[in-house]
Amino acid sequence: MNRSPKAVLAAVGLAFAMPLAARAQEEQKPPGIEALEELRLGVKPPSPVQNRFFLKARRFEITPMVGSSPNNPFATRFSVSLALAYHFSEVLSLELMASYMPDLGKGDVKSLVPILLERATDDNFKQPLDKATLATAIGVKWAPVYGKINVLGETVLNFDFYGFLGMGFVMDNNYYATENTEYVDGHPQKEFFNLDAAVTKLHAAPTLGLGADFFVSQTVAVRLDGRFGLVIDDKPVYDPENPPTGSRVTTLFNASAGVAFFFPKMKPRLYDF
Repeated sequence: MNRSPKAVLAAVGLAFAMPLAARAQEEQKPPGIEALEELRLGVKPPSPVQNRFFLKARRFEITPMVGSSPNNPFATRFSVSLALAYHFSEVLSLELMASYMPDLGKGDVKSLVPILLERATDDNFKQPLDKATLATAIGVKWAPVYGKINVLGETVLNFDFYGFLGMGFVMDNNYYATENTEYVDGHPQKEFFNLDAAVTKLHAAPTLGLGADFFVSQTVAVRLDGRFGLVIDDKPVYDPENPPTGSRVTTLFNASAGVAFFFPKMKPRLYDF
């Protein structure tokens, strides 16, 4: 069958016009009808945050950090940490993190220790204290919250929040502090104290964490992180002749901040946000 060029062009135009008209009609549906169709068909609505400025899927992350553990009542603990992660998707990743906290001997013991020694009624009183020196954990990091903040109308700050669940270990040095009465010009100086030789222990530690990433560029992010390591240890012994029975659960909390670097390089985007 022979057809004229005009008829062929009309048929082609009609083939392109019909889908466009159907789509226009689809877009003009009232919100209520659209919501009912999504419910009936099981179609999830699109994420309210579109055009992610920063993509993590199938990229590695290395993050050096510095921080502290403020919940030790007897010793000041500062930490240097390094985290390595691989992101399977935008929300799920596997991470290994290690933190080192140097032991400065008497130099990082808080003033509470000599006060307790001075006020003790027993001349042979010993104050037990411990210092965490190393903490590691490997686990899963889940980042379900991603958002953007318009900073003073000048720029858009992209961020996400994450949780961490893993398993690791904590190494600590256990000491006994004893009073050391020294004399200066014939007067006793109660502020001096001694530390017995440290006993090093290693504990398994389930670890929970929360944190946030603030994306500076498509390669760099500022990271805030908080980790809780749950440690099961023996109860402190104040009287060697009557040691307590059972164990106790202590928490090593480490708060840190650092700069995360992602690689390989992210593919270029058409839009920044």
